[in-house]
Amino acid sequence: MDEFLIDKCAVRRAFSRAASSYDAAAVLQREVCGRMLERLDYVKLQPQRVLDGGSGTGWGGRQVGEHFASAEVVARDIALGMRQAARGRGAEIIPGGEMFVTQGARQFEIWTGKPAPVVEMQQEVHSALEARRLAAPASAKKRKR
Repeated sequence: MDEFLIDKCAVRRAFSRAASSYDAAAVLQREVCGRMLERLDYVKLQPQRVLDGGSGTGWGGRQVGEHFASAEVVARDIALGMRQAARGRGAEIIPGGEMFVTQGARQFEIWTGKPAPVVEMQQEVHSALEARRLAAPASAKKRKR
């Protein structure tokens, strides 16, 4: 294994375990978020959507949402525990497959000018995820339980 590769499963597990106490320990993250928000005062854009990648418990996304009150803030985090903590603080959680289909359908409509075949898209995503689950090695299936 390459020593510089990041083990995403380990990252996901570590952040999930830390989710319940994360905000109390996230001093650096709050400082960085605060400084970034100060700089947004110089930005004259009013975005419709803002992506908060690596959103953790959603604290930073809530701050961005207050700054850009008319924007939809979309939060994304790799760790289930963090997403659950964000939900506990009022964030709406949308399953990844649903988000994937919604984004794909919108792109289809923009590029073709035609209504997207959403039901068929949902079926394809579901089939692909099920095939992937069935093809996963036994060790991966045991970890998910």
